[in-house]
Amino acid sequence: MPELPVGGEAGALTVGDVFQIYTFMAHPRSEERRHEFHARVQEQLAASVQPILAAHLPANVAAATTGANLGAWLQPFGGFPRLAGAPGMPEVLERLHESTWPGSIVGDLLIYLVQMNAAGIRASISKSVAIVVDYLKGATNASGRAGSGSARYVREQWSEFKPVAHLWAAFRAAGNRIGEGPESLTETGLSVHLALAEWFAQQGLGIVSVSKQTAVLDSSELWRVPAKVRLPVIQFQAPPLPEWASGVLRLYKSGEG
Repeated sequence: MPELPVGGEAGALTVGDVFQIYTFMAHPRSEERRHEFHARVQEQLAASVQPILAAHLPANVAAATTGANLGAWLQPFGGFPRLAGAPGMPEVLERLHESTWPGSIVGDLLIYLVQMNAAGIRASISKSVAIVVDYLKGATNASGRAGSGSARYVREQWSEFKPVAHLWAAFRAAGNRIGEGPESLTETGLSVHLALAEWFAQQGLGIVSVSKQTAVLDSSELWRVPAKVRLPVIQFQAPPLPEWASGVLRLYKSGEG
């Protein structure tokens, strides 16, 4: 079970952990892309500090200090080579934005699985995909534009984003629009978000795929919160499966998945 790098040594969450969670939700299978984002953030931080140092130090000292600070800040993400090879900030931000649509879809897919299971319906990926596809027929992203929504596309995104499906499920269950980015997360709200995500993780690990006879979530690849991080105890129960979704299931003809 891989652990999310949040909480520091004492387990306390910080504002920096918000960025960490966002990058894992966007790029659950690409450490390189996560590190490229953080490298660009550190570069911008150094640029913002430079004028302050220059106002109090000789120019050469300010420049050297800025460079030394940047080198230290970049070290966890691959150092200056990572920064040199990273796309510009507009592109790394666009990558994060592009992840919000498929991430939301995968979060919804897990939510429907949990709702089916709670209703005593034999839950399956195929059934949940059918519900998601029907929902996406009229869905638009946060910019008001329709996105991809075929069954094949949904399955592809499930495969890609499954390690963080619980994080996206928590985000969507909190009422965030499909395609909206986790930049709305705050340091104070992060602990509740992670607690809810852990709830969805436990639910998903308890739902067995009909065809594969294994849990719909894979504990060996699921990004979980470290035990050292103390999360609030939440009382949460997934809302009932919507009537329109039940209608989709009544018309469901495909094989179990």
